[in-house]
Amino acid sequence: MPALLIAFASGVLACQFLPEIPGWPWGWAFLVLLGVIAGLCAMQSRRRPALLSPFKAPLLFVLAFALGASYTCWRSAALLADTLPEAAMGRNIRLTGVVDSLPDRTARGQRFHFKVEQVDSNFHVPERIQLSVWHHVGQDETRSALSDMGQITAGERWSFVVRLKRPHGLANPHGYDVEARLFENGIRATGYVKAGERLDAFVPGVATGIALLRSQIRARFDRVLPEAAFPDAGILTALAIGDQKAIPGSLWQVFAKTGTTHLMSISGLHVTLFSGLVALFVSAIWRRLPKLVSRFPAQKMGVFCGWFAAAFYTLIAGAGIPALRTLFMLTVGAYALLTGRHVSPFKILLVALVAVLLLDPWAGMSPGFWLSFVAVGLLLWAAMSEHVITGEQRSWRQRLKIWLKGFGRTQWAVTIGTLPFLLLFFSQFSLISPLTNALAIPWVSGVVTPLTILALIVPWDPLLYLANALMTPLLAFLQWSAALPVAIWHAPVPSPLVFGLAIVGALWWLMPAGLPGRWLALFLCLPLVLPKIDSVPAGQARIDVLDVGQGLAVVVRTHRHVLLYDTGPYYSSEADAGVRVIVPYLRAIGVEQLDAMVVTHRDTDHSGGALSVLESMPVGWVADAPDTRFADAVPGVRSKTCQAGRDWTWDGVRFEFLHPSSQAAAKNLASNHQSCVLQVSVGDKRMLLTSDIELADEQQMVAQGMLPSQILLVPHHGSGTSSGDALLNAVQPEVAIVPVGYRNRYRHPKPEVMAGYEARKIRTYRTDTDGMVQVDLPAMTVSAYRRVHQRYWMDQPSGAVAQDEQ
Repeated sequence: MPALLIAFASGVLACQFLPEIPGWPWGWAFLVLLGVIAGLCAMQSRRRPALLSPFKAPLLFVLAFALGASYTCWRSAALLADTLPEAAMGRNIRLTGVVDSLPDRTARGQRFHFKVEQVDSNFHVPERIQLSVWHHVGQDETRSALSDMGQITAGERWSFVVRLKRPHGLANPHGYDVEARLFENGIRATGYVKAGERLDAFVPGVATGIALLRSQIRARFDRVLPEAAFPDAGILTALAIGDQKAIPGSLWQVFAKTGTTHLMSISGLHVTLFSGLVALFVSAIWRRLPKLVSRFPAQKMGVFCGWFAAAFYTLIAGAGIPALRTLFMLTVGAYALLTGRHVSPFKILLVALVAVLLLDPWAGMSPGFWLSFVAVGLLLWAAMSEHVITGEQRSWRQRLKIWLKGFGRTQWAVTIGTLPFLLLFFSQFSLISPLTNALAIPWVSGVVTPLTILALIVPWDPLLYLANALMTPLLAFLQWSAALPVAIWHAPVPSPLVFGLAIVGALWWLMPAGLPGRWLALFLCLPLVLPKIDSVPAGQARIDVLDVGQGLAVVVRTHRHVLLYDTGPYYSSEADAGVRVIVPYLRAIGVEQLDAMVVTHRDTDHSGGALSVLESMPVGWVADAPDTRFADAVPGVRSKTCQAGRDWTWDGVRFEFLHPSSQAAAKNLASNHQSCVLQVSVGDKRMLLTSDIELADEQQMVAQGMLPSQILLVPHHGSGTSSGDALLNAVQPEVAIVPVGYRNRYRHPKPEVMAGYEARKIRTYRTDTDGMVQVDLPAMTVSAYRRVHQRYWMDQPSGAVAQDEQ
């Protein structure tokens, strides 16, 4: 039974690596295979041993694996079929439907899930979409004002005029996969609201009722603990209903550095605690009612009510993976207790795993899924080798010693066992997490969370004040700990081989004491913590044009040096390309410091992430525009001038500035004309990085003389004021890369500009359709992330079209 559960789960999870869902011929072949295997297995039920008896177990394993894969493909194909037509993107569409999620509050307004009931157009609109409403009208006058419609509340029926697009996110190695998250939630289109009218205050339903309850709880917490007076009170909202958006971004950084992020969300520990408290309370009351006890034992009634409490808490917490995993485990455990059966903890965990995957076959896309199940499995693994002192009488010292030993072993098991996964998903690990968790786990789970949960049931405001007051000293301690220079350790993402060896080593290391050769596990884990050997040989350059949306960020690596050319756009007051894309990518590939950073000009789509990069890692020197001084932002960073003719060589790779001709002349020019142009050369192979130069700048560079470049970064994102004939004739590129945002409002790149590249038979790549583009010089190999790492849920745009079409 456990082997079959593992096989089924493996089949489900294996499908997440498919570039596309197999078509109907493969589906029929799969059904035939399942029928043959099922028939062969049925033959083994006869009493006489059959010829295929030795193969029964493998056949059953293959059958379970095939069933898991078939189930996932079936569910995925059905979801992929519910797609927004390309012709409907960017057009005004009137929809009627219901808000069936708790609206997220963002820096710009609200974002929520919308269940479509009626479409007043000839276009097909997916059943479930994600919509945003902005606080005010910005530069784009087509966007609606939230104040004109009021706050959106869960459970309401609205009529909206919207503009939609297919789910699409930035595509970079080791980056956050927005498309996977939306696909997992059944969201097949996203968009924004232009106008709306509330039709019904509440539409009855299970999903809407739960969402409304969560909304009311959040409103009560906001009223009792307003953000202006209690800036950190969002933690209680997150503990109560799983609304992690209530916690400020600065606090999430503190939790990440101290390894306490898991405590600030609805974890299995919280669900179990709430269920246990209810079970104990009900059992204590039930025992005092003799007539009821005679009909139904108090212990079983406590278990029964505790399970309902866990289900209630899981639903109002948003039914995240850790909470669902715990609920399913409690379900199996409660069933075993009520029926008097014994089920091993590992079987309970496997049943919970399969139950989660049946409900959500795409749960494996989330890091939380792996960390949740791995952590519980490690706790069970540690408990199996725990030596418990027996005896009827124990002193408090013995009990304390046993508890401290058990707590220490479980913390050690979780720390060692989850380390490979943390480095795989986040490229970092908190070195102080064992110490901070030793204090934070009992304080948050044993004191703050019970008070917060009690405040859900008992509407008495002093409970919230007390919970917030008790959280304040812990936050002060965590903030102090996060500021320590040794708080967090960054490491590159491990290779599959290193990751696999580390998993085996961690399990071996956690085996019971006395096992011969256990110390050898250290050598299996050692490659995980060793510095990554630079993969760029001497005399070569690797150039990564990152997908940052409508902006530019390029990482140039030689054998021993790294240069960052532009820092991407500024997204909002809470995020920019530096903290969201560039720094995570650099750390994932093993880069801990930059030798140089070039900020070509002051426009925020090129300089928006500069400060985040400077604050996150050491930078040797910065060259920026005449009217910006990013080098002065951080002490110890040298400033250099971007001026034509200045050059240097790193590891056999030559770098040369080609524009502007002088800083003094560029100082009085518009920002685009100040753009710093850099040519990277390895022998006779070159790549030209052009930023936002325009036709006049191109002509000036050509007049001054320039060598051809086989790779060209298309100037100004392919605007109509660049990529002139003079430049293309002088550069003579073989490959052109367009750094451009998906469906950007500038309509970049312009069709007439791209026609010039097509006429010259220049091979083109675009970051909006291809994701990150990587170039190797002098080998002249060019690869695109979306082409190499294609997954079936990824969008396949046919080209750049404007964000708002009429």
